[in-house]
Amino acid sequence: SRDAAHRLCLQDQPLAGRFPLETSMLAFRPHAAQLSAGRDTLAITARVTQLEFSGAQCLASLLTPAQETLMVALPPEAPVRQGQTLQVHVPLADWHAFDAQGRRLAPLAQGLSLAA
Repeated sequence: SRDAAHRLCLQDQPLAGRFPLETSMLAFRPHAAQLSAGRDTLAITARVTQLEFSGAQCLASLLTPAQETLMVALPPEAPVRQGQTLQVHVPLADWHAFDAQGRRLAPLAQGLSLAA
């Protein structure tokens, strides 16, 4: 989203200088999310709407206050339950930026990596 000054932000976390200016959308792969804060991470607060246990992981569907749906992969023993509001943390290097046409943008030198 954008703040009142039209700067890119994520749930009130300023993103200026972390992603290209033409960034319209940010995404991450489900396995990049973690429950504990780390160095150089962005946090997302969301409500758990569905849990799917599949052996080595638990896939959790989350709904943000902005009504955006996210999917995260968590360890099956994670203390998470449906309806719970939780905070997940995603390292900056695991975010992918896209422009308004859906084209992936090259990361900034100090920010994202192109690792798949």
